[in-house]
Amino acid sequence: MIVALIAVLVGIAVLAVAADQFVIGAARVALIKQVPSLVVGVVIIGFGTSAPEILVSALAALDGETDVAVGNIVGSNIANLSLLLGVGALIIPLAVDSRTVRREALMVVGSVALFGVFVQGGGINRLEGVVLLLAMAAAMFVITRTQTGDPLGPEAEEFADATHHSF
Repeated sequence: MIVALIAVLVGIAVLAVAADQFVIGAARVALIKQVPSLVVGVVIIGFGTSAPEILVSALAALDGETDVAVGNIVGSNIANLSLLLGVGALIIPLAVDSRTVRREALMVVGSVALFGVFVQGGGINRLEGVVLLLAMAAAMFVITRTQTGDPLGPEAEEFADATHHSF
């Protein structure tokens, strides 16, 4: 029991350090490549943090455990949208440009609705999977092509400064 508790605590500590380094690396990429922070957040952070869910859902689907695959997707989205966003807002107020909210929130609501419609038949077939992948590609295209302005604000440039975060 005590060994398991120590393993969990060590795992949380390693996860915290790795997450910090991941965000620093993403901020550096944004500065070097002059990429808007929303694009970096969606592409690098979004896909990087979703990789475990993608793997779990794919393995579950291959094993015929579609309920696990769908539950993993739904649970991950609920945790990301409510738990993580809520904790972040408790730590520091989250300010977002209203144009970004209108555009990205509409895409999020649309993708959740599309997923909800497709899953009503008891699962998602190949055609529906292709539609979801095309919708994701369209969303990525819109996000990467419509973001302009400063790659990162001055507060985020601190994350990219190697002198502040030497490991």
